[in-house]
Amino acid sequence: MTTFGIIAEGVTDQIVIEGLLAGYFDDAEELDVRYVQPPYDDTDRGRAVGNAGWGMVFKQFETRAVLEALQFNEYLIVQVDTDVSEQVGFDVPRREGGRELTPEELVARVIARLRALLGADAFDPHERRLIFAVAVHQIECWLLPLYYSDNKRKKTTGCLDAVNHARKLKNERPLATADGSKNAPSYRDAARGFLKRKALLAVCQHNPSLAAFVKALDQRFAAPAPTE
Repeated sequence: MTTFGIIAEGVTDQIVIEGLLAGYFDDAEELDVRYVQPPYDDTDRGRAVGNAGWGMVFKQFETRAVLEALQFNEYLIVQVDTDVSEQVGFDVPRREGGRELTPEELVARVIARLRALLGADAFDPHERRLIFAVAVHQIECWLLPLYYSDNKRKKTTGCLDAVNHARKLKNERPLATADGSKNAPSYRDAARGFLKRKALLAVCQHNPSLAAFVKALDQRFAAPAPTE
C-alpha cells in the first residue's frame, strides 16, 4: 500500500487531491492518504486543526518540516493555488516581459520558489518523492470540466462561483456559502467525478495545471491503462 501525505492550503483541497489520487490509481483501497498540513480533526475529517492557507504550505518548506513528513510518507503531494501568487511572501509574478505566464510556466515558477525555500541541498535528493499540485488559479478550476462542456471548463478565475452555480442547477449543495465558509461534504461529492481513471484523463485535458499534476504522477508511476 502506497502512502501519500498531503500538504495543502486547506482540508477541502486535500479532499480534492484524495479524489484525484483514487481516480488515477483506479483503486482507493490501495492508497493510504494522510492529511499532513493542515491536519484534520480525528472526529471530523472535514475540519482542519490549526492554521491553514498558502503561508502554512510555504512554512513547511521554510522550516524544513517537509523533511520530517517524508520520514512517514512514501510521497508528499504539495498543493497550492496561484490566485495570490504575487502577494508578498509568495513572490511569484504572473507576468513577465509584458505577457501573462502560461499555466505550465506558472506551475514551474511556484515549484522553483518552494525549492528555493527548502534549499536545493534538501530538495533535490527528495525531488522524486515530492509531487506538486499547483492549481491555476484555484483548485475549484479543476472541478469545472466535471460540470461544464463549453468554454467555462477552461476558466482560471471565478471558478468557485461557477461550480456553485452548476451545483445549484443540479439541486446540489454549494461548495461554499455566501460568507465564504467551505463545505467539506460538497467538495467530497464533487471530487467523486474523478474516481474513474478514464474520466480523470478526459477532464484533465481541459485544464493545463491539472494536466501538469497528472503528468507528475505519470513520471513517478507506471501509467495504468484506464478501466471501463
